[in-house]
Amino acid sequence: MKKIVLVIIIIVIICCGVGFIIFNNRLSLSNNEFEKSMYDKYVSDIDDGVEALRNSEEFKAMNIDEQVKSMGKLLDLYENSGAIKNVYYDKDSEMYTFQYSSGEIDGALGGVMLKNFNPMLN
Repeated sequence: MKKIVLVIIIIVIICCGVGFIIFNNRLSLSNNEFEKSMYDKYVSDIDDGVEALRNSEEFKAMNIDEQVKSMGKLLDLYENSGAIKNVYYDKDSEMYTFQYSSGEIDGALGGVMLKNFNPMLN
């Protein structure tokens, strides 16, 4: 009897673990789709894509760690397409920097500050 109860407990634990993994993978996929939809909508204009992401309700509802990941995913999409290069995130300033690599501003530096800019302190 004790063996049957132990086997049932083990099966329940395994099922919960599998369910947790599936749930987390689905959330991760939906997050990737969010940034991909922003990229697809603003594929030719990096600045508009970044601003659209920053101004979205989904982005505003995220904590800073989630915002860093989300913005990083969007900038990775632009980097993989060749529109920008040398993407770097500085945790102290909460800022991404990059270099434009196409169009009229080829070679110009760009950046995205994730924290609110305060002109009195910055």
